[in-house]
Amino acid sequence: MTIVFKKPPLVELIAELRWGAPTFGLTPGGMGAFAFPAEVGEQGQPQLQFAYATLFDSFFMRFAVEAHKMGFTIQERVIPPNAILMPYQTVWRWKKPDVPGLLLQLGSGVFTVNGGPPAYSHWDTFVPIVQEGVAGLLTALEAHPQPRPTAFSHTLLRYIDLFDSEIAAKKTPLDFFRDVLGLKIELPETMLKFQSGDQPIIPQLNLQTPLVDGVANFMFAYGIIGGRSGHILDTTVTRTTEVPLNANSVAESFTASHAITNEVFMGLTKPLHAEMEPSE
Repeated sequence: MTIVFKKPPLVELIAELRWGAPTFGLTPGGMGAFAFPAEVGEQGQPQLQFAYATLFDSFFMRFAVEAHKMGFTIQERVIPPNAILMPYQTVWRWKKPDVPGLLLQLGSGVFTVNGGPPAYSHWDTFVPIVQEGVAGLLTALEAHPQPRPTAFSHTLLRYIDLFDSEIAAKKTPLDFFRDVLGLKIELPETMLKFQSGDQPIIPQLNLQTPLVDGVANFMFAYGIIGGRSGHILDTTVTRTTEVPLNANSVAESFTASHAITNEVFMGLTKPLHAEMEPSE
């Protein structure tokens, strides 16, 4: 049974796919050289190297063709053509002209499908979009510089939620996380005695939960996103098990991560469900 909220706190969902351990060395003529895995320096530490963006031009343009076939006809370059890339840095972005809140991004060893209201309603309708995007990526990998990836190394599923509803607005940040989301936060008196009477305590809490094949990160904070201020829950599930170069395998990895994210979200936000107007 899938529960869909008519008034969800979702700001953005990011399904991110990575490949290799991209470290690059610069060579004359504006081209970069790959090293998979990272080369080891004199002190036995991996070297962080970089690449010119022009190294990937054929790969990017090949994916642009696939993106246009999918209806992503608005193309934006995120960084200048002659820029030097860091590993996993986004270079291009594609959007659909009639679907706000949905985009594809491609860069150095990274591909993402981003969704948000109103394009994203629930996971079951988002997975086919991810699969279609990955299928286009697999076609474009034929033009990837050598050596081409033989598997995807990471999947990252990130949900950014902002709570600014009536119930949330009445709570200070500390009270919201403690009384609504159920975090057992108790500050020692030695910290409380310095608090100004007219200013609330604003917590920023990061929790990391180890998984069998990765890690789940939960960040609780208060801030402003897209001009809206409120309580923030930023959840990322990262899986480090290699995923075959197959759209269905990628979807299965993301869906497994979504199961964790969804269970935590539903449990934490139970006091807010009525206000978010659930439907099946």
